Amino acid sequence: ENSVKILDTMYPELSAQARTLNILKGNIQLNRCGSREGQSVQGPASQITGFKAINSTSTAFVKTGSSTKTENSSNEHYETNSETQRSNTRKRVIANPSFPKSAKKLRLDSKPLGPELKVDILSSVYNTPTNPAVATTVCSAAKQHYPFSADDSTPSQTSHTCVSTEEATCDILKKVVESCFDILPVIQSHLHVGNFSKVPVMRDEEKEVVYQVIHAKKDSAEPLLKAILKKLKTEKTLLDNSHLHALCRLYIGICRQQGDLERARLLCYSILKEEFPESDKLTLFILTVWQDVFCHQGVINKAMQAVVRQRAKGEILNCLSAYLGWEKNPPLDVSHLLSSVLVALQHNHNMKFQADDRFGDNLCASTWEYIFAAELLCSHQKWTWTHDNIISKELWPIMDKWIKHQKGDAKVPAISDVTVAAVLRLIGRLGQLGFKEGSLSAVKNMTAVLNIFLQHANQEGVPWAVQLAAVYAVYDLAPSNPDGTLQALQTWRRAATTSIPPAATSCIAVVGSLCGQRRK
Repeated sequence: ENSVKILDTMYPELSAQARTLNILKGNIQLNRCGSREGQSVQGPASQITGFKAINSTSTAFVKTGSSTKTENSSNEHYETNSETQRSNTRKRVIANPSFPKSAKKLRLDSKPLGPELKVDILSSVYNTPTNPAVATTVCSAAKQHYPFSADDSTPSQTSHTCVSTEEATCDILKKVVESCFDILPVIQSHLHVGNFSKVPVMRDEEKEVVYQVIHAKKDSAEPLLKAILKKLKTEKTLLDNSHLHALCRLYIGICRQQGDLERARLLCYSILKEEFPESDKLTLFILTVWQDVFCHQGVINKAMQAVVRQRAKGEILNCLSAYLGWEKNPPLDVSHLLSSVLVALQHNHNMKFQADDRFGDNLCASTWEYIFAAELLCSHQKWTWTHDNIISKELWPIMDKWIKHQKGDAKVPAISDVTVAAVLRLIGRLGQLGFKEGSLSAVKNMTAVLNIFLQHANQEGVPWAVQLAAVYAVYDLAPSNPDGTLQALQTWRRAATTSIPPAATSCIAVVGSLCGQRRK
C-alpha cells in the first residue's frame, strides 16, 4: 500500500497499470531526490528527476540507483552499486539497508564447463546405506565434490578456527532463511512481459551472502556448501518450502560464482532423484539462478528435463516451458527415453572400460551417463514398475543371453562385456530403490542371484572387469543379506588370480563390519 501511494505521488499522469508494466519491462528507473544524509524526501512530482532508460536485462527487482551495465565482460561477477555515477547534491537511496552498496550482480557464464555431468554420485549421500564403492567418478577431479566423504582431504585447522568457521556458517544460514518468501511471482512477472532476465533471480540477502563468501570470506565458501548439503540431506522434509528454496538458490549462486557447473547440476539431479518437496519448483529456481545447468544436450540432461516435465503442473510448467523452450522442443516421455537408454547400453560402441587406481577396470564417462540417466528415470517410475518392467524384462534377460553365449551357445547373439558390467552396476543401484520403498524380499532375491554369479565367476572364466562390476553390485545390495554377501565376496577373493583393487577390498571390509554389527 505504501508503494502504491509513493507511485501515485511520483507518477500521477500514468495509470496504475501503465506504471506497473513500465517498471516490470525495465523501461524506467524510479529516481527520487534524497538528502545528503540518506533520508528519502517527500515532495510533489516536480521534485522527481524523471524517467531514466535502463538496460533491458534489469527489472524493477534490481535496486533503483544501481549502475546498469551489460554483462558482456566475462571478468565481471557482479555490477557494483557503489560505482554508479551520482549527483554531488542528490541521489536515490537504496531501499533495503541490509544490501551493501558494494554488492554486485551475479554473472552468467556463457560457456559450459566440463563434460555431461562428471558423475560424482552426490545422490548417494541421500541413499541408505552410505556407499563408498558406488561413489564412482568419471574423472578424478569430480571426487573432491563428494560431500562428507571420509576421503576428504582438508587442511588441518585449530579447534578455534573450526569453531569460528561453524559459527560463521550458522550465522550465514540464519541470515539467508530469515524472512523467506516465495519469488515465483517475480519469475512470472518477468515472463508475463517477455523479459528473460540474465541476472540471477535471487533475494538481496542471498546475493549479499554470495558476494561475501566469494570475495570477502573466501574460506567460508566450502564449509557453507557442505553445510547446505547436510541440511538438505537431513532436513528436507522438515524445512519450510521457502527455506528449501533459499538454500538451493544460495548453493547454486555460489557454484555459479566459482564456475563449478558440475556441483550445480549434481544438486539438481539429486533433488529430482530424491523427490524433494516441490522438486519441480526447486528446479525452476535453480534454472533462474544459472541457466547453464540445463545447457548440455547429453542423456542426463534429457532425463532431468523428462522427469521435471512430468512432475510440473500449472504455472510452474508454464515457466519451465518458457525457459527451456519446450513449446518447440518438448522432452521425451520418461518411459520412451528409458527405452532409448537401455538400447544405447547394448549397442553404443563408444562404451569401454578404463583403468582406475581405486576401482580397477572401471566404466567410462559415457557409460556412467547412461547408468545415472536410467537410475533417475527409474526413481521417478518407482520400485514396483522398475522391478517388473526394467529389471525383470530388460536387465536379467541381457545377463542370461551373455552367460549363454559365454558357454558356447551360438544361437544367442554376442553381448559385449562392458554392456554386462554396466547392467550389473545398474542392477545394484536400482536395488537401492527397493530398500527405500521397503521391498526387502525382492531385493534379497536379486542379491542371491548375484552372489551365486560372483562365487563361480573365476571358475566360469568371467572377465575380470565384469567380476569387479559384480563385486560393486553385490555390495550395493548387501544390506538385504549381509552374511550371504560376505561369504560370496570372501569366496571370490580367495579364488582371484588378479590383484584386487582398493575399492573392492574396502567393500569386503565394510560388509564384514556390517555383519559384525548385526551379530552384536
